[in-house]
Amino acid sequence: MAKWKDKLQSFFTLRRLEKWAFISFFIIAFLGGVTLGAILISVESGEALRHLESFRPELPTRIFDKKGRLITELFEHKRELVHLNEIPRPVIAAFLAVEDNNFFEHFGIDFGAILRAAWANLKAGKIVQGGSTLTQQLVKGLYTKGEKTLWRKIYEAVVTLQVEKEFSKEEILEMYFNQIYLGHGAYGIASAARFYFNKPVKDLNVVEGAILAALPKAPHTYSPFRSPHRSRKRNYAALMKMVELGYLKKEDAIQLYHSYWSHYWKKILVTPTTANLFGLRQNKAPYFTEFVRQELEGLFGKETVYRKGLQVYTTLDLDQLAIAKKALLKTLKKADPIARRENKFAGGGIAPDLLQTYRTLQSVLPLPSIVRRYSLRNDFREKFKKRLSLAYDSLLLLTGDKQARNLSREFMISTRDFKSDLKTQGAFLAMEKSTGRITVMIGGREFKASDQFNRAVQARRQPGSAFKPFVYGAALEDRAVHSNMGFLDSPVINIQQDGTTWAPGNYGGGFHGYVLLTRALQMSLNLVSVQLYDMIGPDKIINFASRLTKVDPSRFQPNPSLALGSSELTPWELMQGYAVIANLGKDVVPHTILYVTDRDGNVLLNHEKEIFRILSYKKKHKQLQIIEKAIAYILHKMMEGVVSGGTAHRGVRQKAHFYGVGAGKTGTTSGWHDAWFGGWTPDMLAVVWIGLDNGRLTLGRHQAGGTIATPVWGRFMKGYYKLIKKAPPKSFHLKRPKGVRVGAVCKYTGGWPNDECDTKENLVSTYIPAPIKKHGRVYRVLGKKCDCVHVETKSFLELLKEKVGATDEELKEDTDGKVRFKQWRPQ
Repeated sequence: MAKWKDKLQSFFTLRRLEKWAFISFFIIAFLGGVTLGAILISVESGEALRHLESFRPELPTRIFDKKGRLITELFEHKRELVHLNEIPRPVIAAFLAVEDNNFFEHFGIDFGAILRAAWANLKAGKIVQGGSTLTQQLVKGLYTKGEKTLWRKIYEAVVTLQVEKEFSKEEILEMYFNQIYLGHGAYGIASAARFYFNKPVKDLNVVEGAILAALPKAPHTYSPFRSPHRSRKRNYAALMKMVELGYLKKEDAIQLYHSYWSHYWKKILVTPTTANLFGLRQNKAPYFTEFVRQELEGLFGKETVYRKGLQVYTTLDLDQLAIAKKALLKTLKKADPIARRENKFAGGGIAPDLLQTYRTLQSVLPLPSIVRRYSLRNDFREKFKKRLSLAYDSLLLLTGDKQARNLSREFMISTRDFKSDLKTQGAFLAMEKSTGRITVMIGGREFKASDQFNRAVQARRQPGSAFKPFVYGAALEDRAVHSNMGFLDSPVINIQQDGTTWAPGNYGGGFHGYVLLTRALQMSLNLVSVQLYDMIGPDKIINFASRLTKVDPSRFQPNPSLALGSSELTPWELMQGYAVIANLGKDVVPHTILYVTDRDGNVLLNHEKEIFRILSYKKKHKQLQIIEKAIAYILHKMMEGVVSGGTAHRGVRQKAHFYGVGAGKTGTTSGWHDAWFGGWTPDMLAVVWIGLDNGRLTLGRHQAGGTIATPVWGRFMKGYYKLIKKAPPKSFHLKRPKGVRVGAVCKYTGGWPNDECDTKENLVSTYIPAPIKKHGRVYRVLGKKCDCVHVETKSFLELLKEKVGATDEELKEDTDGKVRFKQWRPQ
């Protein structure tokens, strides 16, 4: 009985298994049918083929200067499109031999190749060969992106068949050569030809074609730059495959192979393994384009910037850039040995302030004394870095020793802070005065992977006396002064709220007695600027400077040193502030982009038009005037004197030989850490900064703004007017606004005329801002009457010119700030 029960139980169990098997088979068949149907519907709808017919590969964004010249391209993967007839036949043959030798016979899927690949992989015990056709590779790259799922494999196979049905073999080949990835960021054979061989695709030879043909399956593994030995071996196998298929004779293939690789090794040795098309792209203005790139990403996003082929037309002028770069680099090279000598002397390779701190500690702690002596070890390290490091790195690349390469990298890092390696840096900005178009941007002496810091827009440094126009402007705006008010330039001790004292001095020392305000600005007298600070207080200065530079007021420190430019600004911010003065108080928007189009020429953004629309709106609503026109006019006239007879005169006129009209202000920080000049002509405004990245290090004694920054500005302006074939203007032709009165003051004291002592001969004119009414109160310039103490103060150079007839050309200033006589004899 039990036996029959067991048999019945087994029978019912079997029936249940058959039932579930049938149900499972039905479900799988149903889902498979639905899946295949969905794929077929998708294919039949033509959506995939329409995508291929309208194939628009990723294209780089191209950036042009104001004259339509290409500056650079922005891309993550570089692609250039070519027609099939531009690709040499031997190169096509190399790809067919390596990738798909039955391309013209199969219908998109090569079952024979699949079986051969399966057998080869089975014998090797690993994947050594693939069976995909060129058409399958094209479809994979366009649609599936290499995804390894059953759905995508089936979809890929069906689309492959459709592609073969709808397109000719030649059309498929052309799309393949434009789409295929060949390593190091190169998409398409044209980009790869330029990257690997530095030539257009039409000039490729059969060996180069075979090198490229090895890359689609494994671009990283067979890259000649990353794995040169493996690439060479693979190249030989590809050429032998071409021999086997009848494309080449064996003796020709071997001769071409040895001949080519004997010279191609030279390129491999000098090309870093990490090189890519992005890093090797041509860039004629790297600081400018990096600034524009960041702006573009904010406007359009990364995807559009790097893949949609934008055409960006900018304000840059490559000709002006070349003029500015030549002028700046010339000065920086001359400044290098001076700065190196000064800093080396100051601490023997130690930053001066650290050395001083150590000496202070020595006075209270038993620290060892500082001994300066020759170090053979350090001398070797320094000379090795300068003369042999590149050759050594090339040898390491050839041998492929990773441990030796890591040791070399650590050695170079430990040597980088030697003082003799320090180089003077600089920044230069030029702008069309009235439009705000940035025509030049230089952020340093060299843009490279290890130094992409844009000092023109990112470096906050103390502007020194270049800040004084904002102090003077605030005093004029407050009706505290007129342009030739008299001030006593004499020692001042400023007592702070905490009881500490501060006694500022003038650059070069000494005092000048009574001096008129315009002359004080021309001579950059610190003590007069401090007196203005005491007259009006910090808040009004900060408010004035903040409005012009568009810098948050919190960045300005409300203490007396503010009057001497102790609060940091970038060159861009100083340029912004000076632009308002240059344009008689009107707002100016510095900008770098004119307009942007898509790859088909459709305008996506007219940036300049939008800026002008905003300015027009501000003008309509009386918001365009940042400061009164009268105040800007007086400041403008005062700053003209800096170029015509002040601290900028020698650098602009005698060193740079620029004799056009100009206005501006020099700046030098304490200890000669920073040298500045910002100024303008009727057409252009430019700002120059020179210093070292380590703000504790000095440029050297007497390396002031008037000594090294002004010649750069003057040479640029001279070159600019030569470029546009126009004589430098001799006047600004400014019309005095209604808010400015012209008065007279004593030329000795700057006081209002006194009938007891002042005559017509000793009176000079002054610009007086008209009274204004604020908060129900009238503000007007007051001032004192002349006290009849007529003491004239003149510099030694002025006396030489006046008394014995010496000319500017006969008096020459050396780099140490001392004046020498140059072929001068008394008249």
